[in-house]
Amino acid sequence: GRVMPEFISVALKNPPLRLRDDGQARRSYCYLTDAIALIWRILLADEAKGEAFNVGNGQEEVSIADLARMIHEEVGVDEPVILGQKTNGLPGAPSRVCVSTEKAQAFFNYAPSVSLRQGLHRTVEWMRGT
Repeated sequence: GRVMPEFISVALKNPPLRLRDDGQARRSYCYLTDAIALIWRILLADEAKGEAFNVGNGQEEVSIADLARMIHEEVGVDEPVILGQKTNGLPGAPSRVCVSTEKAQAFFNYAPSVSLRQGLHRTVEWMRGT
């Protein structure tokens, strides 16, 4: 998904964020370094050969509306997020995308090391510098 960089870009350049719907769809986000670390562990582990693993956060789940509010807070936008009409979500978009990482936890004692707020902060700082 591109929602996070798109939201951050709008919040930095043309706030406030305006959602197309009520923002109740739920997602989990995994910071890139956590995803890469787990992928490397999977690739290098003999016991993982032939196994399938979900790569993701698996612990933090957030609504799109709450993510938008977090981005406003991180960027320093004082205006509220503008929510659209309540719908059944965007056409073709699932209402919830949150992977289970239980298998990775069992095989590798995996737990993400970067929280959503930490990753959001790092991403905003990176986008401000580009």
